[in-house]
Amino acid sequence: MSSINGFGTTFYGECDYQPDGSYISTYWLILAFIPIIPLYSARILYSETARFSTTRQYQYEKIPIHWQQVSRIWAFVGTLVVGYLACVMYLDQLSISEPIRMTILIAYPIVMLLLPSFLHYQAKKQVAFQENVKLLPAFSKKTLFLIMGLIVCVVLFYAYLQTQN
Repeated sequence: MSSINGFGTTFYGECDYQPDGSYISTYWLILAFIPIIPLYSARILYSETARFSTTRQYQYEKIPIHWQQVSRIWAFVGTLVVGYLACVMYLDQLSISEPIRMTILIAYPIVMLLLPSFLHYQAKKQVAFQENVKLLPAFSKKTLFLIMGLIVCVVLFYAYLQTQN
């Protein structure tokens, strides 16, 4: 499993959580972090992140492609792209200020990209995990840093627009 700058292969998606902490994920060929072709699905039995590292180690069992999960991932990516384009077209027709328009255009993908983390958290809560399986928070440190970075970008962009007026 490897990807360089969003091009390569990786696991995307989680479904069918079990009480032992395992779940099904699909291994994808990705282009610019977008899942293009599903290669196979796997039941992830164990995943571990090394301390001070961003790479994860998995113990998994290959299974046939889980087409229900694949269709949900393609639907999510399609909704993200089509929804963003519709948002751009709709905002062009409205007479609102540029800072509000840009804030909406930045907030939409942020909310959409946080949605899977929230849904995974809710699905994990519904499964009775064993005591030795740790339930991770809804948002990982990586996600929180992404949110903070995007908020800083929005604030800086808003300040830039204010200086232009």
